[in-house]
Amino acid sequence: MIADSGSAIMASADTWVKIARASGDAAQRELAKSSAAVRKLDALELAAKEAQEKADKAQAELRATIEALDAIPAQVDQLNKRARRCLVWLIV
Repeated sequence: MIADSGSAIMASADTWVKIARASGDAAQRELAKSSAAVRKLDALELAAKEAQEKADKAQAELRATIEALDAIPAQVDQLNKRARRCLVWLIV
């Protein structure tokens, strides 16, 4: 808990330990930015993003194919109706 008395900030020892730990963690992250591990992580994240984009595109294509296949029975029915009408005209 932190209390502000106007000119000074007072906190418990546990709070100062947490603040120091968080500060240390932030400092380590800043120092590690140029490390090989961070560069490798950045490359992996980029590859993951590109893979997700490819997967999204493939999924959209699959969805379009499924919709086209699902439409085939209705198209067949329409063609059969036309064929029956043509047969009626040929018979008459």
